[in-house]
Amino acid sequence: MTGKNQGFIANTPDSGGSYVAFNYSDDGSPQRGTEPADKGNGWRPPSYGRRGRVLAPRVYAALAILLVLAGGIAAAVYLGEGSGGAAPSGASQAAGATLVTTLTDPDTAAMVVSLAYSPDRSTLAVADQDGNIYLWDTKTWQILTTFTDPNDMGANAIAFSPDGTELAAAGNFGSTYVWDISASRVIATLSDPGCCGNTSVSSVAFSPDGTAIAAGDFDGSAYLWNLSSRKITATLTGSDGLDVGTVAFSPDGSTVATGTTPPVDGNGGGDVYLWDSHTGQLRATLPDPGSAGIAALAFAPGGDKLAAGDSNGSTYLWSTSSDRLAATLTNADSDDSAAGETFVAFVPGSTTLAIAGDGNSIYLWNSRTAQISSILTSVNSGPLVSSMAFASDGKTLAVGGEDGSISVWHIT
Repeated sequence: MTGKNQGFIANTPDSGGSYVAFNYSDDGSPQRGTEPADKGNGWRPPSYGRRGRVLAPRVYAALAILLVLAGGIAAAVYLGEGSGGAAPSGASQAAGATLVTTLTDPDTAAMVVSLAYSPDRSTLAVADQDGNIYLWDTKTWQILTTFTDPNDMGANAIAFSPDGTELAAAGNFGSTYVWDISASRVIATLSDPGCCGNTSVSSVAFSPDGTAIAAGDFDGSAYLWNLSSRKITATLTGSDGLDVGTVAFSPDGSTVATGTTPPVDGNGGGDVYLWDSHTGQLRATLPDPGSAGIAALAFAPGGDKLAAGDSNGSTYLWSTSSDRLAATLTNADSDDSAAGETFVAFVPGSTTLAIAGDGNSIYLWNSRTAQISSILTSVNSGPLVSSMAFASDGKTLAVGGEDGSISVWHIT
């Protein structure tokens, strides 16, 4: 296929042994085509992002660079309240975040699709769209090792085990791989039983005790795997039949949340499902108020709240005790017409929720008051944030960009 803006869907077999493909024209509209199933001629998987969507080109407003030099490079931070997501006029300060380092993806600046810190903060794992996972030493900022998807198809998401000895990668061609980090080898291949055995795995999460993995796919299901037996203990399929774009365990491990999103060529919709992790039974269904699809999920450290970021730039805070919507949070730079992903992450040990969406800023919200506490602007050299992850100290934030850069910030 030709054209400067391309993307292929690798998880939807079409007739004749080919895969459904979409070539995006200059105006952003998808044009359906096919690509050989043998993935020849240097074919690479699409830039999925965490929702598993092909990332269409978008037009973005220019972003003001608010960097202040004061004993180092610092991200400008707006401090103050504002439930609407807009920073109070004249309230900018520069005492919120200091740039620690900037890393560049070694593989021709491929887009960063997922980030994860090891529990002891010694390693930052970076997965890019070209199928590589780099493990960076956080003291020397040197690459310790590189993992490559055995199918050469890349990962949509990565996660460290609670003890930091293993790394799970949600593969783009039907399997979740578990790596032994010290040995640098795959110790488990969890093959998704979805359509034709090659549906892409969208998301992955370890249970808090490290005995199980939840893996969602683009065929409408998530699976709970027992890591000792390498067997599926539960199949979690929501009633809406949509792709599972994200999964998360509650802090106590009793609940698995799955978020659904429509396929790239489908209509709107999406829900959050809460499942009993021991029985696999559905406990509650939380509909996406924006009917745009759920892009990301994060439980608060105390487990009392669940944040669900949708594909229209809004984040919904749900009470896990009542299953009721507690608040709707919208960043000032969100643009529902751009159909962008919303990334969410709770600061470890805190009620602060970080939200990144359509722009190059990260908003820090107080999840109890639903007020903005600060805004980190110009957090990455690229036009968009494509992933983010906090270290366990709650003060170190890594931000991945679509340009292949990773910026590491110390938040004070």
